[in-house]
Amino acid sequence: MSGEGKFFTTLGADVETIIPGGIKFDSATSIYLTDAAGNAVFAIGTTVPGDVAGYAKGCLFVDTDVADGTTGLYVNVGTITSADFEAVTSS
Repeated sequence: MSGEGKFFTTLGADVETIIPGGIKFDSATSIYLTDAAGNAVFAIGTTVPGDVAGYAKGCLFVDTDVADGTTGLYVNVGTITSADFEAVTSS
C-alpha cells in the first residue's frame, strides 16, 4: 500500500504500517498499526494479551468483550518482549 504511515510519521509517531481490516495476531486479536520493527502499536480483540512478545511499549489495545461500565482500553506498560497491559482509567 503506497503511503502507509505517512500521516503518522508527519505527526512524529513511529508508525510504519496502517493495516485496513487488521491482521489476525492470534484467535482473539487483530493488529491495525505497527511500528518500523513490526511490533503492534494498536490492536483490537476479545482477550487482553498476556506476557507475550510483539507489542510495542505504549501499544493501545481495545478489548471488545467487556461488561457495560468497564473500560475496554489498555496500554502496554511492559516491554516489546514481555507485554504488560494495564487498564486506562480516569482519575
